[in-house]
Amino acid sequence: MIEPAPQHTLIEEEPKSLPLALVGVILLSLCVLFVSGLVFFANSAPSSFRTETDIAIPEGSTVDTIGEILAGEGYVRSPFFFKLITRALHPDISIQAGSYQFTETLSTSEVIEALGNGSAQSPHHEITFPEGFTVYDIRTYTGDFFTAIDLESIVPYEGYLFPDTYFVAQNETLAELVERMRREYEKNIAPLREKIAESGYTEEEVIILASILEREANDETSMRTVAGILENRLTNNIALQVDATFEYILGKTSEELTLEDLALDSPYNTYKNRGLPPTPIANPGLMAIEAVLNPLASEYLFYLTGNDGTFHYAESFEEHKRNKELYLR
Repeated sequence: MIEPAPQHTLIEEEPKSLPLALVGVILLSLCVLFVSGLVFFANSAPSSFRTETDIAIPEGSTVDTIGEILAGEGYVRSPFFFKLITRALHPDISIQAGSYQFTETLSTSEVIEALGNGSAQSPHHEITFPEGFTVYDIRTYTGDFFTAIDLESIVPYEGYLFPDTYFVAQNETLAELVERMRREYEKNIAPLREKIAESGYTEEEVIILASILEREANDETSMRTVAGILENRLTNNIALQVDATFEYILGKTSEELTLEDLALDSPYNTYKNRGLPPTPIANPGLMAIEAVLNPLASEYLFYLTGNDGTFHYAESFEEHKRNKELYLR
């Protein structure tokens, strides 16, 4: 009897899987490669990077704002990458407002360092505008820095150009500087708007009054006292009779004014017209603006500055005349 051949069952072996530890290592390596590539890309200079060109960082700029400016001008790849690298690699760097210029193409990290340590600051010219300056004084303070000054285009901003020291880049235009001065005004006036709303004046009226104080008073006390006097005259519908408005339109001091000047037909003639002049007559600083909002209450209706610079106040015209005789000799 022939025995049947033994049957062999084919057993398929399952493929051996990679150890979990090895899979983890591979995935981690891929993640590291991806992150490294992303960081390298984020930190690399874009092809739009420009050298020898000024870029301005305005006052009060945040990391987000600076990133948007740099990305918009083509110095970094995106605001997000700029913020990421700043937070990760340069958390302690503080970037100051100013004008900057890069002499060579830099990575984002190098841009942040150059902005933080000031090595990229542009050559600049320092210009100081004092409290109470007018747009007609601009050439006095800028000298020959700007080759052309179109005052007529700036006149509408009288009162709203904040007095301060500005560092102006070599290729900055007057229009750009004026825009910076307007931003500085906005920065300083914004915290006061609630108080302005409570004052009974409009913002324009506050600036007009503050511009008068800059030309009529000389310290905080005199500003607040004169502010109270001007308020008394406005409340009682009495003409302000301030000489500073004539200086603005005629270029004459109080001593130079004539009776003919006082009869001038002009909306700036505060002897002939009641109420405020139509526009500010100077660019006031913070002290004058705050004086309008915090006037010293009194019964005074008149004031004058003596020959020694001291202020003298009066409730009546007779008393005012006596002060003139005593202190203006």
